[in-house]
Amino acid sequence: MSCLGCWPLCLLNNQCNAKLEEDRLLHTVPFSIEKATKAISSEQKPAHACAFEFDIINLLVGPLAEAKYVAMRDGELINPRLVNLDALHYYGGASDLEMVYGYLGCFIAEEAERERKISDLFLQAFTFINDQSNWLAITVLAAYILTGRKNSIDCEEVMPYLIPDLSHSD
Repeated sequence: MSCLGCWPLCLLNNQCNAKLEEDRLLHTVPFSIEKATKAISSEQKPAHACAFEFDIINLLVGPLAEAKYVAMRDGELINPRLVNLDALHYYGGASDLEMVYGYLGCFIAEEAERERKISDLFLQAFTFINDQSNWLAITVLAAYILTGRKNSIDCEEVMPYLIPDLSHSD
């Protein structure tokens, strides 16, 4: 199941000019798989797994967007082979990758399965930034952040930039 299209993504990471408040669905990462799943019913597990995937994709989108911006600025191509998971360290993604690997280590015990999952989620994040409407939302949001003077931005404050119909729902 792909979670990419079923929830709005908060796109900023901790390396940006401003920090996005409440940007994760899972606010704490337990120290073990047992702790992560102990209080979750079998009915809740799919939603929890989806939130887990959202958070990882959100963490990957920030440095991927930075990589895309740099490539476009320099007139270069961008694809998952040229900008792979490890390359995100060069685009402000070191702390994001640390968190991603922490999530994966907690929720997926087998190393081969972790590698498959991170590859899948990386490709979903890459697909997200390459979608024209998503890229437009990212650039509009980036302009909003760059013109602002805040150190902290609430998630609800940026949602109208990411989902324009949200501002007309009142």
